[in-house]
Amino acid sequence: MLRLDFFESGVGETIIITFPDETIGIVDAHPSTVKSRPSILELLEGKKIRFACLTHPHQDHGLDLLPVLSSKKIEEFWHTIDDITFFVENLAKTPDFRALHRNDALDVKKGWARFLLSLLNEVFEKDIPDNPLRNDLQTFNFAGAEITVGWPNRFAQREYIKTYIARLKKPKKALPDHNGISAVLILKYGDRIVLLGSDALKNSWSAVKKVFHDRGLHKARILKVPHHGALNALHLHPDKNRVSYLDLCADDCDAILFAGDCDHPDVNVKTRLKARTSLHSFFDIETQIAGADPLKLNLYGGVGVDTVPRKVISSQMTVLIQPNGTVSLTIK
Repeated sequence: MLRLDFFESGVGETIIITFPDETIGIVDAHPSTVKSRPSILELLEGKKIRFACLTHPHQDHGLDLLPVLSSKKIEEFWHTIDDITFFVENLAKTPDFRALHRNDALDVKKGWARFLLSLLNEVFEKDIPDNPLRNDLQTFNFAGAEITVGWPNRFAQREYIKTYIARLKKPKKALPDHNGISAVLILKYGDRIVLLGSDALKNSWSAVKKVFHDRGLHKARILKVPHHGALNALHLHPDKNRVSYLDLCADDCDAILFAGDCDHPDVNVKTRLKARTSLHSFFDIETQIAGADPLKLNLYGGVGVDTVPRKVISSQMTVLIQPNGTVSLTIK
């Protein structure tokens, strides 16, 4: 049996995979902002951890990986960027904001850099083997459960690094979007497919579709909705040149949505998801909250968060996939 536990994580995401041999894989981790569920260390107590994966270097996907890497034995650390970019991140200059907002922006920027450097330091200090993910390199097998990397490809990673190098020469050049190299993981158990979309953007899904085709994969029975239901992850009107992640989902697909801040999900994406899948969210997404980023700071790596958080309606969603292909979803 393959088990996937999705945990309420405020603005972030936490996914724990339990393979048929009872070993564990972690795909992103962020603490609950309302303490609706146990801490990450409590969830992992007594477990053998095969890998911890940071799908992309954003704090809302990796903050809870710090205590895991610090206190647990991890066989591998998975990520999607070259180590050098962690250091370039720390060197990159912050855009200059006007008036009173400048110090706030600087503090946020420094916080992201500290998070990335702290994470990498734990990997180095513990001598944890690191495994950069790319869609032309790997398929992993854990007791009969396969994980294939659907994105990023080598071209996206090269462009990401080239942009950082160019920024060192021209500090005013725009920073690369970390979501552009956000890992898409495809889990296969028997003939059932789970698609974990992290924060992957629109332009990644054609390449992911090709991976599905090349490997002869069925459409996904479970979808972790990409980028918290943001519009920049979904072509609302796909065609042969613009693939949607919904093109890769089965008719009976269950979709799981992490959307704890007031900017997500986009109302048009929510409508499409509800029409195309059985949609499940940790927060009340029926009440749209206005006012995201009211000062229009457009902080790098950040999102505008309403002062009144969305109402939590579930703390955990568990998917069980049996060897015979039976799929069940329970919500707490």
